Amino acid sequence: MVDLATTFSISIGETKVEFIFRRSIELGPSMDLSISLLSSKVSLRSNPIILSRDDVIGLGEYIRNSMREDPDTGFVTWNLGFEFLAYDNDDYVTTIDLFVLVAEPDGERRSYLGCRGPVLSEELERFANQLKEYAM
Repeated sequence: MVDLATTFSISIGETKVEFIFRRSIELGPSMDLSISLLSSKVSLRSNPIILSRDDVIGLGEYIRNSMREDPDTGFVTWNLGFEFLAYDNDDYVTTIDLFVLVAEPDGERRSYLGCRGPVLSEELERFANQLKEYAM
């Protein structure tokens, strides 16, 4: 049994990014995640990945911490489904790089696509809070 999808959106530069979560009894505390990138130039959805509840909470904490100081590394899921990197933050805006796994052919290298751009601090904080509340 799969619950309805829950979507959280954030605008990274000119790209609207949707994190689409699905929970099911079979996955227990974990959840499926697909990430959509929507802009005037591209519209794509990542391969679905399974995330633990701790990964979702960790992403929310990474975002909140990155608003106070530039982290040394990005947030990468254990299965390499996406990378979220925050940097060049100030009181009003933080630059975000997001790369999502879009192809994993047998015997070939993984393919990632993504976006880069500024995100207003209040939008970034809202997004981080939504992720943490959803995972709890």
